[in-house]
Parts: sequence; structure tokens; C-alpha cells
Amino acid sequence: MSYRQGDVFLARLSPSKGDEPGKDRPVIVIQSNDLNEVDYPTCIIVPCSSLDMPETTIRPILDEVFFKKKTYALLDQVRTVDVSKRFLKKIGTLSDDNLQVVTKSLKNLISI
Repeated sequence: MSYRQGDVFLARLSPSKGDEPGKDRPVIVIQSNDLNEVDYPTCIIVPCSSLDMPETTIRPILDEVFFKKKTYALLDQVRTVDVSKRFLKKIGTLSDDNLQVVTKSLKNLISI
């Protein structure tokens, strides 16, 4: 399966533990394309949620046509997943503007 930074997949995140997001939900690929291009078995992702919450710098709203509801990127829930076990299907690719919001917010989150 091929994927690039900014691609959005439906992923099976269950089983989860504690406060980790679970169930089938959209996730954003944030891993560098250098790793994506060498068929690396895992991928760094950001889960998304349609649960209504206040928009913050670590939970920005992503306005994309392929999201059926108002959707938030859960930037404080970054995780690595096994692509072959978790990715179900590609549902879209973030616009350049939304990818920039995600990457800029992630840099701020970890102070780099």
C-alpha cells in the first residue's frame, strides 16, 4: 500500500488502551515521505475525531470535502501504527493549507 504525508486513511485503532482513540476513524499520515517511499512497515499518524469539542491549536478543525462531519485533528494523540494491520482504505488527501496547519501545530506542540 502506498501513502504520502497528508494522506487520510480510515484506520482500525482498536483495541485502544486508556484515553487512546479507538474504533475505526480517519487518520492523517504525518510520517516523512522518505520513510513512506521505502515501504516502511509502520507509519506515524494523527487520529481524527468528529466529537464536538473546542477548537484549539492542538485540535484544529480540518475542513475537507471527504469528511462527512466537522472533524478535528487530535494532534496530542500522535501514534505509530502497523500499516498492514490498521489501514483499511484511503479516503482523501489534506489540502496544502490543512497540511500546513497540522505540521505547524505539531512543531509548536513539541517546541521545535
